[in-house]
Amino acid sequence: MAQPLKEMINAASVGVLADGVAAAWAPFPRDRFVSEAAAGLEGLELKDRVRHAARALDAALALPFPRAAEVLRDAAARTRLDMWSGWPATEYVGLRGLGHLDEAMATLAALTPYATGEFAVRPYLDRHRDDALKIMYGWAESDDEHVRRLASEGSRPRLPWGRGCAG
Repeated sequence: MAQPLKEMINAASVGVLADGVAAAWAPFPRDRFVSEAAAGLEGLELKDRVRHAARALDAALALPFPRAAEVLRDAAARTRLDMWSGWPATEYVGLRGLGHLDEAMATLAALTPYATGEFAVRPYLDRHRDDALKIMYGWAESDDEHVRRLASEGSRPRLPWGRGCAG
């Protein structure tokens, strides 16, 4: 019997993310992050596990958002992230970057080949609709199929788990 998808967010998956972040920013408290991100997952469903790990990342990546976004982009280049290790990073961007549209959108574009940012982009459409859409129009022309998917799927307000966009 296959394991439930929610169990793919676990100590091993957050460990992969932690390795990338530690490689990109030496002061990152890798072990503390893994411990906090993995603690208490047992009783949580999939999206709650992702949010839990994102909150642990927020606590451990104690940098102003523009610098944290740079670290995450660098981490993605240094580590082989996948859906399960990268999803908490995209969720983190959705939670923390709303005041930094350009840095946040660049980070979502850098992370989406590993873990979709389609859920994390929704708050930017809510808060910065016109400017976010301009960026997403550019994504629609990207050579990277994942970035093109982020443009199309991220702008679908009725996507499962998606929040409707204002407007």
